[in-house]
Amino acid sequence: GTVALLAGALDERLGAVVACASVCPFEDSIVPIDHCLCNYVPGLRRLGEVWDIAGLVAPRPLRVVAGDADQIFPIAGTRRAFDRIRELEHSASA
Repeated sequence: GTVALLAGALDERLGAVVACASVCPFEDSIVPIDHCLCNYVPGLRRLGEVWDIAGLVAPRPLRVVAGDADQIFPIAGTRRAFDRIRELEHSASA
């Protein structure tokens, strides 16, 4: 999911992005919980939050997939991130 999100943010040739279990604020997931190396990008937090990265996918479609019981990407954080992404989407179309 992280790789898909980052690729979609950086490569406009991708027509749509599906990010599974990775769209969660860094403070809720990457910072307090150990992850595999593919989730770590040195210096990324200085550039923005996960919703800022997801916002770079627009106007292309973004599908966010998450599980209620995911212990490394907590659903409460994912919902908060998704709400922020929706806010970005609405402000961009206004």
